[in-house]
Amino acid sequence: MRSGGMSGDTSPGDRLAALRHAFDSAFALPPPPRDDDLVDLLAVTADADALAVPLTAMAGLVADRAVTPLPGSPADLIGVAGLRGHLVPVYDLARILGSGRTRGPERTVRWMVLAAGSPTFAVAVDRVDGHLRVPRDAIAEPIDGRGPGGAVVHTGAGARPVVDLAAVRHRVTARTAVEES
Repeated sequence: MRSGGMSGDTSPGDRLAALRHAFDSAFALPPPPRDDDLVDLLAVTADADALAVPLTAMAGLVADRAVTPLPGSPADLIGVAGLRGHLVPVYDLARILGSGRTRGPERTVRWMVLAAGSPTFAVAVDRVDGHLRVPRDAIAEPIDGRGPGGAVVHTGAGARPVVDLAAVRHRVTARTAVEES
């Protein structure tokens, strides 16, 4: 077998024409997206809602940690969990986003998305659907202006609202400040 991966039954002229065509075709295609034009997201499901969380907004993904309920806590606060040596409040992302899920006394938490930044908190999701790497222009503002962060990522499998964890943090800390005053 000859080196170069071309079969031996083609003439040098045919091989040269094939190489020339491959070279020219490479310039006819749009350039691949640069890494800084791509956005990495974690695809999750909370209640029945397919969502996406930017990896840059996350400090981690935690599975199968015990969450201790707090008596008298707001409906969206599931409880606290020991994460990375600290007690971290764990909120039900579906409830924060208004899915209408009823709070059960034994809410089992399989997955927690630990938000980057301070104060530390985590949101519970029902399922991790995978990793998405999309071009930045695949993320758009929705026409109606609704959604957990206002943005929607468009993928081959459909659209997913993008969760703004900073807005979630603001919502829960603002509510806590009002309750304490």
